[in-house]
Amino acid sequence: MKILSLFLVACCLSPSVFSNEIVLKPKVGVKDYAPIIQEHLETLAKQGGGTLKVSYGNYPMLNQVHLTELNKSVIVTIKGINGQNNAKPFFYDTAATKNPHSFFVFQGNIGVPNLTVNILNIHIKGNNQPFTAAHPFVNKVFYTRAIACLNTNTVTIKNVDISNFYGDGIMLSQGMDTREKKFRVNKPIIADCKILNTWGWGPSDDSKDGIMLWQVNAPLVENCLIVNDVNVTKHKGRCGIVLEHNTENAIVRNNVVGGYDRNLHIECDFGGHLITKNTFKYSNNAVTLSYDCNQPISRKNDYRPIVIENNTFNYFDELSRIKSAQNDFGFISIHKKSFVLNGLKIRNNTFLTTKGKVKVKNTTDGVIGAKRYIWLGGQENVIIEQNVYK
Repeated sequence: MKILSLFLVACCLSPSVFSNEIVLKPKVGVKDYAPIIQEHLETLAKQGGGTLKVSYGNYPMLNQVHLTELNKSVIVTIKGINGQNNAKPFFYDTAATKNPHSFFVFQGNIGVPNLTVNILNIHIKGNNQPFTAAHPFVNKVFYTRAIACLNTNTVTIKNVDISNFYGDGIMLSQGMDTREKKFRVNKPIIADCKILNTWGWGPSDDSKDGIMLWQVNAPLVENCLIVNDVNVTKHKGRCGIVLEHNTENAIVRNNVVGGYDRNLHIECDFGGHLITKNTFKYSNNAVTLSYDCNQPISRKNDYRPIVIENNTFNYFDELSRIKSAQNDFGFISIHKKSFVLNGLKIRNNTFLTTKGKVKVKNTTDGVIGAKRYIWLGGQENVIIEQNVYK
């Protein structure tokens, strides 16, 4: 009987007692939820991790939340609960005159990743605005990310919407740029997300992307809509998706990416990527392979070929409508030839454009104004087969 009584009491207690769960609900009069969320996440981290369960509602965030300085392994989850019509919990700071800020920054220990992050089912909206000559942020460097996960073990971001943000939508990174494979975010997942009208532009070519992956092993980016609608924002973004510095074995699959200077940018990586079943649009620089990183030939066995297959590339001169210049390349372009790109496979893709002049060009000359479907820049040992050019 005593055991049964204890069982009945346990069943009636709040789940937070047993599952390290904290419930966040909107309250009248709260002007900034950042301090509240900060306190909740720190509480969960001290317990070894848990879930911040966010009820449907509106949550103004005037400052960033920054979880850092962890001395033990922690798993932290932010999980939104939908309202009517599947509306997500809404975090926002839309003050037009205020400098942009990050919303959620998770930072583990450098070199010893001890933090796992899960972010599920929320909407974040920033204060970016359509481009004008008086735009307050363009040509200024703001290192802001709607979501940043730094020096983490692994990350899962699903069903997250990010809109109207100036800077990076999502950034995953390990901070130790040693060219060693052991210091990387391992097997993160970004899936079923919408990153809309999130862009930035400045004098340095180093940030302001839809998704930035830096030193990441085997990431999956799948079923995402990453579109900067140039008809709305009046300006191209920098890159839609970036695979950079020691990133390896990425799967970029079944996404729609458009409205960036480069829709997919790959640089200083170890290769092995599968780029498949995506739609790239609003840019004739759809996939740019940039290899000017002085990779030593002695490590040639560390690199694996990249496969670009079964994608659709669309460009119908959309950027001319906002009078935005394009780089002098093509849908798929190689910035600099390298042994790293030996074995590159480009196959079964469909290229649709009103600007195509040369299907494949494999010289290093730069003819100003020429538009090409594939620009190899002198690269050898590339397999190009069964593509459709229209």
